[in-house]
Amino acid sequence: MAIRKSELYSSLWASCDELRAGMDASQYKDYVLVLLFLKHISDKYAGQPLGGDHLYVTSKNIRKGFTDLRDVEHISAAEHEKIYRRCAARRGELLLTKDGANNENTALANIHEEFSLLSSVAMLRFDERRHDAAYSMYQLLSTAGQAKIQEALSGNAITILTLAKIRDLQFQAPQVSEQVAISDMLLAIDHEISVATSKRTKASLLKQAMMLELLPGRIRLR
Repeated sequence: MAIRKSELYSSLWASCDELRAGMDASQYKDYVLVLLFLKHISDKYAGQPLGGDHLYVTSKNIRKGFTDLRDVEHISAAEHEKIYRRCAARRGELLLTKDGANNENTALANIHEEFSLLSSVAMLRFDERRHDAAYSMYQLLSTAGQAKIQEALSGNAITILTLAKIRDLQFQAPQVSEQVAISDMLLAIDHEISVATSKRTKASLLKQAMMLELLPGRIRLR
């Protein structure tokens, strides 16, 4: 059954008015206008990654133990092909920052799509029969591992961790089966920490939102 525009507008208006409840219209419009703007932006740029089609992972995206893609850059297919031909990064490999203030950061590439790496990030590929990538990540993140990285950087006028110095980093390690068992346990703990951190962040945002509504008396509690 077809519906006239006037009926649609009336229905939408009634729904918005119901959601408004006791809030003053002059305040309610601030929320509605923001939502309409976000909807417009979402529709306009849906399926259009900023800057191109492929992820371009740089040192700012490598944290201590995880990749942070919230502000990841994108490049064109042609640029990606040029970089990927030289360095075909794959999911599950170890990424290590080589320069700047983040030269101690390392993380597994838990990225499900094909991506390119900036030259400031080293990709470490291991012989899986002898080394577990996740175990090696925790070795590098350990106090001893961080000290080895700092030692490799010492004496350099520019803080760059060259590939030659990365290859010279050596650690004692058990059999690969034990490496996997250790890294699995540490990864599980990291997951629990991530879940707890996310819950805390959401609770903090909820608290701030409630303070904005409760303290000025916009929402009254009985």
